[in-house]
Amino acid sequence: MEPTIENVDFMFNGPPSLVRPFVTKLLVKLHKPNVPDVFALCYFRHMKVNWEHDTYRLHQRGGWTRVQQIFVDCGIIETLLHYTQHESSTQDRDLAGYHALDCIQHFILAGSTAERCQLFEQLMAHNFLGVCIDKIDNSPLIVHRGAAANCLRFCINHCPLAKSLSAARTAEALEKFCQWTILGSDRDAEELQRPDKIWQTQLLSGQLMLPRYATKYARRISGMKAEHYMFGSHALLCRSPPPSREFILDVVTHRPNIFDLFFECGLTPRPPWYPETDVDSAAIEILALLMQFPLTTIPCLDIPLEGNHKDEYKSDVDTSIKIIQVFVSRPNWAQRLIDVWSKYEHEEIAIVERLLSRVSQDWYAAAPPEDDAIVEVMERRGTIRIATLRIIANATYANEIKDSDLLSLARIAYLACQKVKSQEEVMISADPDDICVWQERNQEILRVPLAGTDREDVDEVALIPREATIGPIALIRVLTCLAERGLLDQSQSWTQLPEGTSPSVTLANLKQITSPPIIKKILTIAVKRASAYREIGRQRVQSNAYHRALLAYVPAAELSCCLLEFDRVTGRKYSREIRGARKELVLCLGNAAEMSRRKDRKEDFLRFAVAANQYAKDALPEEGITGDLIVKNGRRLAEAKRVLNVS
Repeated sequence: MEPTIENVDFMFNGPPSLVRPFVTKLLVKLHKPNVPDVFALCYFRHMKVNWEHDTYRLHQRGGWTRVQQIFVDCGIIETLLHYTQHESSTQDRDLAGYHALDCIQHFILAGSTAERCQLFEQLMAHNFLGVCIDKIDNSPLIVHRGAAANCLRFCINHCPLAKSLSAARTAEALEKFCQWTILGSDRDAEELQRPDKIWQTQLLSGQLMLPRYATKYARRISGMKAEHYMFGSHALLCRSPPPSREFILDVVTHRPNIFDLFFECGLTPRPPWYPETDVDSAAIEILALLMQFPLTTIPCLDIPLEGNHKDEYKSDVDTSIKIIQVFVSRPNWAQRLIDVWSKYEHEEIAIVERLLSRVSQDWYAAAPPEDDAIVEVMERRGTIRIATLRIIANATYANEIKDSDLLSLARIAYLACQKVKSQEEVMISADPDDICVWQERNQEILRVPLAGTDREDVDEVALIPREATIGPIALIRVLTCLAERGLLDQSQSWTQLPEGTSPSVTLANLKQITSPPIIKKILTIAVKRASAYREIGRQRVQSNAYHRALLAYVPAAELSCCLLEFDRVTGRKYSREIRGARKELVLCLGNAAEMSRRKDRKEDFLRFAVAANQYAKDALPEEGITGDLIVKNGRRLAEAKRVLNVS
């Protein structure tokens, strides 16, 4: 049977024995340069509509339909990519090319893991990346650019694309994603003012719009497209297993300007046409991902390991610090961090709610934000805050950081230590603003790669603790560096700030932050915060979430360790205020060792067990570390050594 417009349903409804030869003939016909546009449109649209309807069901089932498998076996991917590259002045061909490209994402989403690997090989064999990049760069059609962005993102999320790219290609991809994001919405808005392009609104919104409406709606579509670019960037880094620190060092060495580009994306103002945007929070989180130490590494922790265990741990820390050194070498990085923090520092919640309420009226949103959109906005603001604080904390491990940059960042870290109302207090008051602030300040980043969100065997690969923990970590790290440089005590006698200090910090601010009474108060609070986060870990253990518990014990241990390091650097001047920190550290390290054992993370088991024993041995009697705790950690260490055959 020859494929015609009249028998288009045959490819889905025909007898199995006849569908394969029918599809083979169809693909040959679609490859011919003189194939009628209306014929191609008919078939590609029919494929897209059928597979779009089934995508969610197939994704849940985890596999293609029989017909989809036949299409893949017969070479549909080559046909789709071949056809979509040839845009023309006819609307039918442009529509057919759009549907052809859109079909690819449905193959990706519906496929099982094995099928996606098969699909990925075909995509790469037929220049999928080149086609998508060319579309986004050069296509005169917003629907083609959007479909290419979708396909690229889904391929990164669900196919082994990220793992297949070299560090150089990954750096180039990150750079491209940022550049596309920074372009903004003008191009899309201007395009839909043109009468010959207005037909695309039927695809975008489900109805044909007048140009004066379409140009506004185009800006909202552009905001969504920018999210695809940032999510694609995020997926290149947030994957399982996570890329090594050596790989990330190669990435930032190849394209150090990506730090600047992600800052630029993170500093974009909240767009009124898409006020629920996730672009800025994703961009700043990506910066934190680039600069993070391995999840179970505490850089200020002194672990007396030996042999290969010591070399591997030291290599991870040293490589992470080299990445941070690249970051702090970028111009104006500290001021940009301050600008990121300041962007929403004084943003009124009522203004955001007003913007959300008007996207349908002012920007003709086809699907207005959900009722709880303000919750998501506050969580994204919280992500920006804790990612900024993580960047500050990690930046302090680069010796190259300038005095003026440390002083400039002290205010942000100090503000992040302030007390906010507890959940119980917020529930009692029922004040909407209090609820929003609580949501913002209690945001935590525990990221599972998107491709692993429906699998129980994939653990989190990105961690930033809540502001109540990362705020004190950042501030104590800044104060420790100032103390090491002799600036902590000197600052109390200054009559002016050192040259280069950000104008966002005043001399009065700095003297307050570095005054002994304030430092004592902060240290006392920090010990309590470490204990509180350890309790979060305990609660997660009770629900058998061992990896998430581990990722609570590690930040609590980091905060405790920072306190001990500050105590050492300041000559034990504040030992009274940090009393209890060593016990918290030993408890958290021991618990982290136990969680590592339960998750069969042998190296982490050994590291945490060794550290717990060492810090317990160095304790003074008044630090409250009991004999039972020492014995328990001793048993863990003995088991860890046995498991790894360490003497």
